Amino acid sequence: MTTHNESMLLVWIKKSWHVTAACACLLTAACSSEKASQAGEQSEVNDPHQPSLLALPEEVSFNTHVRPILSDRCFACHGPDVDNQASPFRLDSQEASRLNLAKDGEAARYGIVPGKPEESLLLSRILHEDPNERMPPPAAKKKDVSDEEVAILRQWILNGAEYKKHWAFVPATKPNLPAVKQTAWIKNDIDYFVLAKLENRQISPAPEADKETLIRRVYMDLTGLPPSPEAISAFVGNESPAAFEAMVDEVLASPHYGERLATDWLDAARYGDTNASHVDMMRTSWPWRDWVITAFNQNMPYSQFIIEQLAGDLLPDPTDAQKIATSFNRNHPITNEGGVIPEEYLIEYAVDRVSTMGSAMMGLTLACARCHDHKFDPISQDDFYSFMSFFNNIPEKGLEAQQEFRAYAYPPFITVYSDEQKMTRASADAVLQEVTTLKKLKGKDSVKIPADEHAVQWQALTLDSAHSDQKKLPPLVSIKTQKQLRNNANNKITQISDSKKIVLRADIGSNASLTLGFKAPGTPFNTIRVEASPKEMGRLLPDQSENIISEIEVILRNGDSTQTLELASGYSSLPSGPETGIAQALDNNPSSAWNQGLPSDQHHFLLQLKEPVTAAQGELLVRFRYVGNQTQEKFNNDLIVYVGNNPHDLDNPVALIPVKDRLVWHQDALLIDSLNQAGQTKLTAIDYFRARIQITHLKMTAARCMVMEEKKDIQPTYVLDRGLYDQPIKDRPRERVTPAVFDPMPKDAPKNRLGLAQWLVADSHPLTARFAVNRFWQQLFQHGIVKTSEDFGLQSDPPSHPDLLDYLAVDFKENQWDVKRLMKMMVMSATYRQASTVREELKEIDPDNSLLARAPRYRFPAEVIRDNALSASGLLVTTIGGPSVKPYQPDGLWREKTMRPDINTGIFQRDSGDKLYRRGMYTFWKQASPPPQMELFDAPSREACVMKRRITSTPLQALMLMNDETYLEMSRELATRLFNDVAGSWQETLSARLTRGFLLTTGRSPIDSELAHWESFSNESLERFNLTPEDAAAFLSYGEKPKDPKIPEVELAALSFSMSALLNLDETLTRD
Repeated sequence: MTTHNESMLLVWIKKSWHVTAACACLLTAACSSEKASQAGEQSEVNDPHQPSLLALPEEVSFNTHVRPILSDRCFACHGPDVDNQASPFRLDSQEASRLNLAKDGEAARYGIVPGKPEESLLLSRILHEDPNERMPPPAAKKKDVSDEEVAILRQWILNGAEYKKHWAFVPATKPNLPAVKQTAWIKNDIDYFVLAKLENRQISPAPEADKETLIRRVYMDLTGLPPSPEAISAFVGNESPAAFEAMVDEVLASPHYGERLATDWLDAARYGDTNASHVDMMRTSWPWRDWVITAFNQNMPYSQFIIEQLAGDLLPDPTDAQKIATSFNRNHPITNEGGVIPEEYLIEYAVDRVSTMGSAMMGLTLACARCHDHKFDPISQDDFYSFMSFFNNIPEKGLEAQQEFRAYAYPPFITVYSDEQKMTRASADAVLQEVTTLKKLKGKDSVKIPADEHAVQWQALTLDSAHSDQKKLPPLVSIKTQKQLRNNANNKITQISDSKKIVLRADIGSNASLTLGFKAPGTPFNTIRVEASPKEMGRLLPDQSENIISEIEVILRNGDSTQTLELASGYSSLPSGPETGIAQALDNNPSSAWNQGLPSDQHHFLLQLKEPVTAAQGELLVRFRYVGNQTQEKFNNDLIVYVGNNPHDLDNPVALIPVKDRLVWHQDALLIDSLNQAGQTKLTAIDYFRARIQITHLKMTAARCMVMEEKKDIQPTYVLDRGLYDQPIKDRPRERVTPAVFDPMPKDAPKNRLGLAQWLVADSHPLTARFAVNRFWQQLFQHGIVKTSEDFGLQSDPPSHPDLLDYLAVDFKENQWDVKRLMKMMVMSATYRQASTVREELKEIDPDNSLLARAPRYRFPAEVIRDNALSASGLLVTTIGGPSVKPYQPDGLWREKTMRPDINTGIFQRDSGDKLYRRGMYTFWKQASPPPQMELFDAPSREACVMKRRITSTPLQALMLMNDETYLEMSRELATRLFNDVAGSWQETLSARLTRGFLLTTGRSPIDSELAHWESFSNESLERFNLTPEDAAAFLSYGEKPKDPKIPEVELAALSFSMSALLNLDETLTRD
């Protein structure tokens, strides 16, 4: 029988209602036997290399073969969503599929009749000749069921149509290692499962990759950074059988391991530095990001990793770190839009938490059950709101006030101190605690305040005028008591007479000045004090780091006579470095300036005159001169300006006491002073003042991180009709329980988030360990064992190696959820160590490499591409953790995407110095406008949970690598590094320099033909730049770091051009 005749016969058999599927199988087997009997030939049906399109699997499995067909084609209308059934016929359960569908008076009809496919309506409707009767109908927009799928369904029904629980919902058991023939290839248990499948398909695994490839693969996969040339050389030269394991252990111990693993988790946890909603303003989330890095570096058990993020605040005596971990739940979008309904957004926040937990920790699309029962998975709408009841009980607001100038954390939050700040806080707290003890012993009225001649008597001034010298803006007019005048829509100053408070709202251009004029006091003074209370976190001083005060002037004006008062010193409560402090604004040098940093709450500064003013008449002017590159400066403050006759130096804390606290602080100081003189305490008043000021300063400068916290009373949660916030179904209240498809929560588990977390990591939970193992596998092998790494539900792809997945999941739990052990096990396997070379014979058999007959080859993630280039260039700053940074990005991008350029993410202001060269994971992440370098290479916006990044290839990627300021600077610095590493003339050293450059960027040395090409290319570039040296200068002009003047400019440009091409090379960007 010919192949054509056999195929025609099989098609007729499978479409005929007059021949059973059993006959089809017998005839298929007969045809196969005939073929097998022919010399040198093998059955098309059984040959794994050329499977017949119509061949049935050896054993039809409900989970592997049948359920995917039903889920994809049928469940949307005939699945678990009971409120949206297209007919009484359901296919999501065995019991429902066998019900009699006949109406009263009709003959019995059944969707599935076990053992009788010809009597089963399921098949008759799928094969109906009338397109209006055929299933799935055209309106469903599903493709028709194929002949192969019909054959599978027919055989399944013939075999009894037995349903089985979805594989992912059945707790994993540890399978035995399969038998294999090529035992010499095996490195560890993983390889048994991979090799068994390859041998079953008569495929040989790929040979082991060369050592240069292996060390680069391990470093890039586990740290995201390349090995140094010295590390490559040491590994390649080490012939010890233990060399690979020793190298892997070294990499796993690197602090950069935690950074690499954290990057993928940031995608899952929708991490960002902004609110991802409305005007997308800053938030303080980086302490949680640092917690994740630390957790991976410390090899925190994955079970604890889950528990602390979901419910760290509910653990007994939780640490600050455990509270910070719960910020995972607060990474959702937060709105500041004034017109929203707070109750609606409280629901949205809770929904986001449920959805993210399901996607990031279980691999379930729980959000599909918000409005109705899940269309495919056995998750009901009741189940969804039961989950939500765990996350719907924190003291938060649905609408938060806009905070225009600073990163903010919305309550509940925790204050996060640096190590240095912790020491300062502990020291200050100890002082204040001792003062409290002394006051209790002596009584609060034991010391009265005398007329202390040493106390500073501050006098508040009355604003008389204010103006700017910038021509683009009209001058600010004089303000009279209790009267507000405006000279344009953006500028206004109000003087409040009773409190002497000035409400200042002004836009001041850069390279301009702001002058405040006050009625001069008639009393002597030698110090000017300004106290500011930001409104919406604004301040008296500019927000952007490049907009700084170059000079401060104090002038007495009486009629036409003016006198500039010389300033001796200054003090600011705002933190700054020695070269950017307030002294830089008092030195009469416009080239130096005061960079104020970013304050919060109240802040103040003092200016001390060189000579006191004995009697001031007329007007006292305070002028601030600004430098910078922003078009306008925003002021938004309540402030009070004082003068006083201060007998102290500005380093004396007595002079620094906020005016509102002066009486209380003085009384405490006098008590301490008297007890000190009596020998009853070693504390002095200066110690006390310093502690109080330090505490105030820490409150202003320490970071705050949003966390979880439970309300005292549990807030009721109801099912919402169609998911609408204002449509609670009062007769469907939800308790804190878990879906019936899984085992219930442990009996001793509390009915809160902690109990939910404990349920997730219980031994009986079928998803958590499998899903985690699959995600870590994906990081090393491009795809998970389950390719749909975001979904383990009924719409998921079946696992390519189900026994391997179960083995690893059980082993993971048996070994205390040890992530480093799991990663090492994967990396040490022969499967991981294979070469990535694509073999022609496998292109048809296994085009996506699901059988793992070779190592995957794919482009690096966006952050790794940038970090690799930074490392090669020598620019990389390896500092771990801390606030996010703002490296180069195109001008105007944020302004283009914002409706409010005056807010803290309205205009991008890049950082400088080391902050330009931090790892990509520390780049400031504005979710409405992600970093363009990252976005071009497929990083998600992180507005929602993402479990796997797509990989695209576009011309824009190459254009960015060749033209972006970041990469132009890196190519120049890489060339500079090569000039410094290899000394000598151009022609004498070109080969050695190019070889080292190739090694730094790709991790290997070039072969002779490649080297000859690069030498020719570099010499051509040198020739061109010699003809147009101005082009060389322009090419080298990018980036903040100055070029090395010792290197000939034309030669540096030529080698930089070659390095730019190397950084754009596929091999540089690719994990091999």
